[in-house]
Amino acid sequence: MSTTVSALPHQNEIECDRGLHALLSAMEVDSSLFLPDRLHERLVALDDLDAGFGGFNQNNIMDSTNSQLHQRVMALRTRLETANRELSSVITLNPAIRYQFKTGQRDWPKT
Repeated sequence: MSTTVSALPHQNEIECDRGLHALLSAMEVDSSLFLPDRLHERLVALDDLDAGFGGFNQNNIMDSTNSQLHQRVMALRTRLETANRELSSVITLNPAIRYQFKTGQRDWPKT
């Protein structure tokens, strides 16, 4: 029995990698994710990014392919989190909007 680890990826790893790239590419072009009323979708997208790409370590990032992928993931996370912060600041700073959320009179703030 050999203890040598194969350098070639298994087929299911290749398929998973393709799926993660497709997920990232789809999120990058979906400008509707950044609309104020898409908070839930942004939170799901952030969870999906964490689930799919949360395992980066420093050794993987040094690989140029993974480095580029990591940069794309981090840029998208930053954009999603910025959209969430902007929405949060509108809700927090405007008592009338906060009241409308609490009473269900308004689904999302218009900025």
